[in-house]
Amino acid sequence: MNPDQEICRIVWEEVSEDIKQAIVAGRYRVYNGVVRDATDGAKLVKHLPLRPIDASEATEGAKALLEVAQGVEGMQTLMTGLVAVSTVAIMGAIVASTAYLSHKIAKLQAAINQIQKEIHDQNVIFYAEKVTQYFGVVEALREVCAKDAVVNENRDLILMHLANVGAMRNQIYYFIDAIVQLSDNFSIESKVLAIDFVNRTLDMIPKAVCLETQAAYKVERFALGDEIRHQSQIKYNQIKEGYRLWCNEKVRQIHIGKVDAGEAVLLEKKNDIRFVIESEENRLLLDLAA
Repeated sequence: MNPDQEICRIVWEEVSEDIKQAIVAGRYRVYNGVVRDATDGAKLVKHLPLRPIDASEATEGAKALLEVAQGVEGMQTLMTGLVAVSTVAIMGAIVASTAYLSHKIAKLQAAINQIQKEIHDQNVIFYAEKVTQYFGVVEALREVCAKDAVVNENRDLILMHLANVGAMRNQIYYFIDAIVQLSDNFSIESKVLAIDFVNRTLDMIPKAVCLETQAAYKVERFALGDEIRHQSQIKYNQIKEGYRLWCNEKVRQIHIGKVDAGEAVLLEKKNDIRFVIESEENRLLLDLAA
């Protein structure tokens, strides 16, 4: 895939059956539109056929992209899985080569500004700044990975960004878990801000991890990219499950009458919370290689 020129999908119907079977079996992996042998040091096997898609439609968000995968629901499991891989590759290209990520970061920054303004706990302010720093480095990584020519000139810079962003990402996991628990003591207004902040951050992390893994793959650090994705998947799911359990317990308390006005705000936010917890887009980004 060449994001310098256009955003493409993998044309699976033109890929030989033996390669498709090897991918499903795990012997081969797809990295940035290239099939590599997972049993032989990621040796290059084949460049996959690509077909341009309507980038103007795709950059509006993941909904149009997910329809590609959902549209093959009635097909055999093999093709469904492969189209999901293709969908993630498209999403990865969009994250890396368009303003898609920048727009999401801008919205998250607005949420960070609000939470810093309303919540005066120094720990919250400190870690909110860490979130800003993390996504700032993610955006810098996106810029240096957006064009193949820039990647080829700056492999050392990409590796430096990857080292920095990994440490910052792990700080954010701890912070999200902490702010969910701390929000029990917030005012109603601050609790609303905290929930919005957590939702936006949780929605952003899989996109950032996708970009991290793509960056590692672009400089042929395949084991590193796989490990970033694998560890992020574990930690993200743990944080998400903790958030889900916390929300369910609050809703249970509301239903049995053990509730105050501060808890009741969860009912107003339940659709937003469900959206991020059940996001198919984010699941695909963390489950599959970009």
